[in-house]
Amino acid sequence: MNATAQPRVLFGSPAGDRVAIRVLRRLYPSASDYWDGNWLDTPLDVTLGRFKANIDAHIRADELESFRMRLERLHECLCGEALLESMEEWIRLRVTINRVGQLHLTGVVSDAPGARNKLEFSIENLDQSHLPPMLDDLRSVAAAFPVVGHPPLARPYAQPPPLFENPPWSSGRSVATRPMIRVADFLEWRERSAFRGDRVRA
Repeated sequence: MNATAQPRVLFGSPAGDRVAIRVLRRLYPSASDYWDGNWLDTPLDVTLGRFKANIDAHIRADELESFRMRLERLHECLCGEALLESMEEWIRLRVTINRVGQLHLTGVVSDAPGARNKLEFSIENLDQSHLPPMLDDLRSVAAAFPVVGHPPLARPYAQPPPLFENPPWSSGRSVATRPMIRVADFLEWRERSAFRGDRVRA
């Protein structure tokens, strides 16, 4: 990819049914934090049967990177599925493969966040030979627009959340080096502490 080329991820056949994601730029190029820094300007070019659309969508770099990793695993084992899901619901794309190597792409695109106008699609007549080009396209996106920052919950807590008193996950050890509360522990504590009408709070 040359210096002026813009990455493009193609799902489907260049001459048939397809959904393409063009990655033009970062929406907030001066932002270095995880939440603002990873928004991308990603128009969707859709050709599905007689339907054609160009949608000014905004997909995040971390969403595309997570999808790339899932698709890599699918390619390695030729099993399972890979899901691309946009936070603002611009696109939801599922890639599955059967035991003989046939790919099946299903999904839905929207013309605006939270819009009622949606187009559901299914792209068939693909096989495992279409996976390497998809992965190459996604790697080009990752090289041009790498994920910046880290989600806040991926960082260690400096102290227990002040909302909780005597949380069950506190074992007397320093929490400065512990990553985050376990979901199972939190749900158990919430269940024991919730008011149900037949008992008082713990």
